[in-house]
Amino acid sequence: MKHTVRLLALLLCGILLLGLCACGKKDPQTPDTTEGGSVTDAPNSEETTQGEEKPSVPSDLKFDNAEFRILARNESDYYNTELYMKAEDAKSEVDNAVYSRYKFIEETLGVTFKMETTTESGINNWMNVKSTVSGKDDTYHLIAQHGRTSVNYAINGLVGDWTQLTYTDLGASWWSQDALKQWRTPAGSVYMMDGDMSYLSVGQAVGMFFNKTVLDSSGLEYPYQLVDDGEWTYENFESYVKQLNRDLDGDNTGNIKTDKTGYATHVWRGPMNVVYSTGARWLTVGEDEITVVGKNDHNLTDAFDDYFSFLASDAIVVDNYGDAQAAFVANRVAFYDEITLRAADIKRETRDFGLVPMPKYKTDVDKNYTFVNAATNVFTIPKVVFNNAESKDMTSAVLEYLGYYGQKDVLPTYYNEMLTYGSMSDSKSIRMMGIIRDSVTFDLGYYLVNTSSKVGQFCDIGNTIANSIMNGQGTDREFTTLYDQRVSTLTSVLRDWNNLQ
Repeated sequence: MKHTVRLLALLLCGILLLGLCACGKKDPQTPDTTEGGSVTDAPNSEETTQGEEKPSVPSDLKFDNAEFRILARNESDYYNTELYMKAEDAKSEVDNAVYSRYKFIEETLGVTFKMETTTESGINNWMNVKSTVSGKDDTYHLIAQHGRTSVNYAINGLVGDWTQLTYTDLGASWWSQDALKQWRTPAGSVYMMDGDMSYLSVGQAVGMFFNKTVLDSSGLEYPYQLVDDGEWTYENFESYVKQLNRDLDGDNTGNIKTDKTGYATHVWRGPMNVVYSTGARWLTVGEDEITVVGKNDHNLTDAFDDYFSFLASDAIVVDNYGDAQAAFVANRVAFYDEITLRAADIKRETRDFGLVPMPKYKTDVDKNYTFVNAATNVFTIPKVVFNNAESKDMTSAVLEYLGYYGQKDVLPTYYNEMLTYGSMSDSKSIRMMGIIRDSVTFDLGYYLVNTSSKVGQFCDIGNTIANSIMNGQGTDREFTTLYDQRVSTLTSVLRDWNNLQ
């Protein structure tokens, strides 16, 4: 009888396993880790299941060893290894994944990757001279440049329309749907794009790090459940910070190098996210028109007043990224908002930290929205590429594979590497990294700036108020006043964007 029962149990387990194997897995899965410095296996184009979202690139498409050329900023200006990495330069699992991805694309499409780097101004020089007139053999097919500069390329007619790419499905999940909505012109064109082709679209997104040791000392729960329940709001966040400030034995100087605090932020981090915490964007992009957000829309004035009053009374504001990080790993700061890429540095000093999305203003905001640092690479295609059908089709196919395998292989590796310490992984924070990815904003109003403005940029109001608080001087703390002073700087440059075809 026992033998019969055991056989039945084994049969049942086999049936269940078959059922699980047959299920399509749309979301990227966390990969097994590999030793840093070794090259991982190439992506497997057959590792898909029925019903899974896949690129629409024909399987027999080949380009006879054509060169796919990328122009990016050099290391002194920005990171440039998220698309291309030589095998001998790979020093991490993410590097290995990037290398394996582009080698797979080379073999699959019959292309050769080549990347050249220069300064931001060097890219501008090339774009101004050759982006519309270079020949097939001396052009670049993809430009990786500062986001605010990329907008100017579009306005000046130097780049082509991504909606004209044969094999690129901008509605696919590996392309940022927020970027697609925000950056589509009223005429329907898309001149710049971002998404899972670059893991830095998440790596440069801002999240909230918390120090587990400090929270433990106050008997506070880690805020993961609040995120899951839709309750990770500024009200609950501020409750954490106020209790931590009561418990921490600081010197009350407000000096980040000696004092202790429940919350530290940089002038370009938390203060910049206030608008997004409400669910708003500086520019509201509708189907028929683009409008500047009203100062009372989405409770915007209240949100700014509440956040900066809290900042002035209960937090430390800094203008040096390293100072805040040093205080955090030394257990003198409990919460610290920063780009997620900073986890790689933090974990060298401590394992007792976690990561959650940025708080939202109220529970009725649908997501814990966050912004991506404007310095992050935004991608454009020189207009000349569209003059040659083969170049356009090659670019389209390469981009689609970069996005698809970025989502499938590179991003999960990035999540895992940032939040794995030896053989231990912080599975809850890794899951939060995915939530951050799904909540990033690419607000057109954050990228569209008026370089001739004498009163500052509209989108930098939060930074202005934070600087005033940090320096303890100045009167630039009233959101409505700053809004009224600067709104015309955005409306003037918006006209140029609206005129794009």
